[in-house]
Amino acid sequence: MTVLLQTRGLGKSYGAKVALDTLDLRVDAGEMVGLLGPNGAGKTTAISMIAGVLTPSRGTATIDGHDVRADPYPARRALGLVPQDIALYEELSARQNLAFFGALWGLRGRELHARIDWALDLAGLVDRAREPISRYSGGMKRRLNDATAGKLVAAVDASGVFRTRAEQSTVDLRARVAGDDGRIGLIIPAGFDPAAGRPAELVIDASAPAQFRAPIQGALEGILRRAHFGPPPGGDAPVLVVTSPEGTPEPLQPSSGFQVSVPGNAVLFGFFIALTVAISFVDEKKTGTWRRLLAAPVSRPMLLLAKLVPFYVVSLIQMAILFGIGALAFGMEVRGSPLALAAMTMAVSFCAVALGLFIASFGGSQKQVGSVGSISLLVMGLVGGAMVPRLIMPEGLQAIGLATPHAWALEGYYQVLMREGTGIFGIDQAIVMVLAFGIGFAAIGAWRFKFER
Repeated sequence: MTVLLQTRGLGKSYGAKVALDTLDLRVDAGEMVGLLGPNGAGKTTAISMIAGVLTPSRGTATIDGHDVRADPYPARRALGLVPQDIALYEELSARQNLAFFGALWGLRGRELHARIDWALDLAGLVDRAREPISRYSGGMKRRLNDATAGKLVAAVDASGVFRTRAEQSTVDLRARVAGDDGRIGLIIPAGFDPAAGRPAELVIDASAPAQFRAPIQGALEGILRRAHFGPPPGGDAPVLVVTSPEGTPEPLQPSSGFQVSVPGNAVLFGFFIALTVAISFVDEKKTGTWRRLLAAPVSRPMLLLAKLVPFYVVSLIQMAILFGIGALAFGMEVRGSPLALAAMTMAVSFCAVALGLFIASFGGSQKQVGSVGSISLLVMGLVGGAMVPRLIMPEGLQAIGLATPHAWALEGYYQVLMREGTGIFGIDQAIVMVLAFGIGFAAIGAWRFKFER
């Protein structure tokens, strides 16, 4: 365990008057120690000597290995002193106060400006950063006074992986996570000590797929472990526990790789029937059977419908086979309602067939339709998450993925396959979005379709 603070025989006298006789104290990394005693016991004197405000009459004190008398400046840089009173310059702004104290602690240039921005965001004072402190409420002054980052929070922020901001309370933090106003929350208890069973708490929507949760949890665990225990091997006590705030859905159940990969493959290959639909129109026009159909005593919209319905049935059978193989051969489970799974599949098949009509409406040779259609379907499958899980993609690519029916189809399938009790109303948004894509493809395809060429 790293020793952060140690005193041996530390004392202070003013002539014959003894303010503090002897203090022997050791504080390890992660410990929180309180000095308790009656008025005049020497508590403030002890803190003042450790912080370098008073010169000890006897004994030694070291901070992070630096003697406060022999090596005072490195010792003071390792210490943040937050007095009971609000110690700020009232005539200066929050930014100016932070710049002043940051410079005293050796921060310069970009590092200083970055730490000022971090502290203002942590205290929730970004919008009031240039106002004089005298205009602040008592609570705002206290938040600024306390905006001296703890070692763990500073390590999380300095990692570059996460952007931190402070909340008024753990209740507010959990509410933000539950309301999707903030993606995750980190609660570091006052007595943070993994070895004593007091780890930090990661507040996250446990219903999110593991592909989203696991990288976040792993990164935070690594940052906190290194900051608390030092370089590897470090300690092996858990530094983080995961909780889910009230108001979030039940978590997805632990799943095998096939539970995740089967719906991805089903959506990817299921949509390829669109290519079959488009090529079939090209073939019929090439062989002349389409012209014969146009001469039949049947309306043209009915011809299109009659042409597409068999492909819709084939698509349903194809999807049933894919999910059947997944269940029988690879142990895939349907943890939600089978009716919901069927409804999602019917929407996907409709959308895929409508997409085929959309592709066919642009015309071209069989080779042109095949090449352009294949590339389009592969790109849609890629950005939609059928090949790579969406939640481990960059945010920009995730946003682009929502412009494909694949992403919405996978969202519905994951809910049905991995969340207990999910019914149709649990995936209604996914179904509606896939149907909306299908209706759009069908409307544009029917409008553009060239019956006579």
